[in-house]
Amino acid sequence: MAEYIAAGDLARANGLIRHAASSASPAEAAMAISSCRMVGVPDAAKAIVAQAKRRDPRGVMAIAYHLIEASGYTDASELLRGDARLSNGEEV
Repeated sequence: MAEYIAAGDLARANGLIRHAASSASPAEAAMAISSCRMVGVPDAAKAIVAQAKRRDPRGVMAIAYHLIEASGYTDASELLRGDARLSNGEEV
């Protein structure tokens, strides 16, 4: 992802961000977030977290679990702080 961003290929970078946030396994999503931080693209990590908040609650929890296992406490906290709503739309 960092290579695409550095090369200015934002369409591919955005595609990878969307995939990591919505389609990748929770372990892969957490690894993508951590990897983005390690290679110096924190905005991409933030984008993955923001989009991953839209996953079903179990998916969000699984990503947070993997982030915590990798010491990604700040990202896990942000992910869990998402737009918390019950299935009926009522705020938690």
